[in-house]
This record gives sequence, C-alpha cells and structure tokens, in this order.
Amino acid sequence: MSEMRFILIIPFYNARNYLRECLDSILMQSHRTWLAVCADDHSEDGSSNLIPTDPRIIRRYNEQRVTALPNIYNAITRSGIEYDDHDVICNLDGDDRLLEPRSLEIIADIYNRNPHCLLTYGQYVTSSGNPGHCKPYLPNEFKKLRQKSFRASHLRTFKWKLYKEFLHQDPQLLAYRDDKGSFFTMASDLAIMFPLMEIAGYPNIVVNEKPVYWYRLYERNDHIVDREKQQNIDAEIRSKPIFIPTFLPIYYRVSTRLYSTTRQLYRWIKNGFLQKKDLK
Repeated sequence: MSEMRFILIIPFYNARNYLRECLDSILMQSHRTWLAVCADDHSEDGSSNLIPTDPRIIRRYNEQRVTALPNIYNAITRSGIEYDDHDVICNLDGDDRLLEPRSLEIIADIYNRNPHCLLTYGQYVTSSGNPGHCKPYLPNEFKKLRQKSFRASHLRTFKWKLYKEFLHQDPQLLAYRDDKGSFFTMASDLAIMFPLMEIAGYPNIVVNEKPVYWYRLYERNDHIVDREKQQNIDAEIRSKPIFIPTFLPIYYRVSTRLYSTTRQLYRWIKNGFLQKKDLK
C-alpha cells in the first residue's frame, strides 16, 4: 500500500515573523509524502521570500487581498494538483505550526486504522502552553451540529473525496457566501467544516485527542480583531441549509432508522396508555 499523501494548505498574510517556523515544522515531518500550498494573500512584508525551494512546495500569490476563506478554497482547487480521492487535505495557518515531527504520521495512522474515516479534527496546544477547547460531539449533539458550540478544531483534515462531494452539492459555494454573495471574511473554519461534517456523517469522523498542532495566540486572531463581527458571521453560517449525508454506512442508516422507529413506537404506546388512564 502506498503512503498516504497529505496536501497542506497554508494561507497567510504578512506572516514574515512566523512563516519559516511553520514551514520548518512541515519539512521535519517523519511522514514524507506531502505537498504544501503556500497561499500568500497579498502580503506586503515579503513573507513569500521565506518559502524554501522544494519540489513539494507550491507557491501562490494573490494580486489583491481576498481574506482567508477564498484564499483557502483557491489554494485547494486552483493549484494544479491532480488529486486522488484518498488524498488528505490539511489546513495549517501560516502563523501556526505542527507540534511535533510525527504530527502527520499520527493523522495517517488514524486514517489507516479507520478505513471509512473521511474527516478528522483534534486537540491542539496554544502558544501559552494550554490545551485547546476541542472535544468530541456526542451522537445526539451531532444531529444538532450547528446549534452546538464549535469543537472541530486543529488539526482539521479531510479527504479530497469528501471535498469533491461538497463541490458537487454546492457548486456556487453558497455555504461560503454571505447574503450579498461575498465570501465570509471571518469564521472560515465554521464555513468549511460544517458542510464537510454533515456530508461525511457522524460514523465517518474521528477525533484525534493527541495534540499535533501549535496555535498562536496574538493580536491578529479573529476574536481579538473584531469579536462582534466574528459572532455575526458565525450566526449567519449556522443559519445556512444543512448538507445531505452521502457516505453513511448501511449499518448506521439501519440502526438509526430502527432507533427512531422504536422511539416513535414507544411514544405512541405511552400516549395511548395515558389517554386510557385519563378516560378512567
């Protein structure tokens, strides 16, 4: 079996002080089969000059700033990569880094041990040394995914097979656009992950509890730049139509339908019993 290929999408803007640290964390990975797309969102500080020459690294530069979400989308779809369905796409911000040399190896092992896995998310460590907020959704919570606190955090990964299905269900990228038709300028993680998680379905998602990602806390984090705007965009993303689960295994569909039918039958019997009791 050939080694799993990772496609690392690295969006950045004016990240000169941090980008080389990010790229070094990729170059030192024990898992060697990867491509990295460095997507410069019109930096003005010469960030792209720090990108090393390596055949596995693809450079992109936007002639005008577009913000994170379209930058990530374009990096995935317009970098000239010929994808295999089982290629794994990862989003690594240019001011963060992979936590250790085995980070990709740990994620590859998750996919190899779970053949039906289409998406992972996991725990991370902040620059202050504290663990992140990630934890698994329970099955009943997943059914109300957009109503719950967002937990699908770094490192976020998904198979091209899954992203391709998202593009099929939403060719106009309405999940990424506000009511005026423009790409959301914040909360790109929610805009990307909610559709993919809904399409994948609960049994095809694995949570990695071992931190593999180092997240920088500083003044350019969205919740610090404009918390109110972030919250408004968050609410608009959550109000979007949900996507059709496409990859649910038969056993899960049967067991879910059986559970639902059993609960409905129980409610009918219980309500019937209470009505008879009231008549007496």
